[in-house]
Amino acid sequence: SDHFDVYFSQEGPTLAEFTANTAENALASIQKSFQYKINNRVAIIVYNSQNDFQETNVTDQYLSEGIQGFTELFKNRVVIQFTGSYKLFRHLIHHELVHAVINDMFYGGSLQNIISNRGAVSLPLWFNEGMAEYQALGWDVDTDMFIRDAAISEYLPDIPYLGGYFAYRGGQSVFYY
Repeated sequence: SDHFDVYFSQEGPTLAEFTANTAENALASIQKSFQYKINNRVAIIVYNSQNDFQETNVTDQYLSEGIQGFTELFKNRVVIQFTGSYKLFRHLIHHELVHAVINDMFYGGSLQNIISNRGAVSLPLWFNEGMAEYQALGWDVDTDMFIRDAAISEYLPDIPYLGGYFAYRGGQSVFYY
């Protein structure tokens, strides 16, 4: 597509086409929101199943079942899996593209720029994940329910301590606020 190189398996040309169209729409929304245009093409690697995704060699880290995708910092590649739901897949694409745009914005989108800017900004996890969730979903009922329960039950940490799942939901609520 205009901004993406989509890589897929032999069984995945239809899914790749859906990915490219969804990514272009998501990128337009993200660029408008951030008032920033990416400098480089972004590679998106699509896996047709969780098993295929967990066998990726893009990262040497173990990918547990809870991980649906990631954006690799050094080459600014998006690696995602299709779990059978186009709605969730659309959200995943949008979420990971926010990371790719942020990487491009702050680090130039390449290993060479990251090394040359070694004193560059290091974003907290709650900011990075919260921004990605808020850009992809806005404010949603599930997050509202999760944050209300955490606040009522008095286990909602302060913003600097939002980690794990709280980095996503708590960070999203910060941007909603």
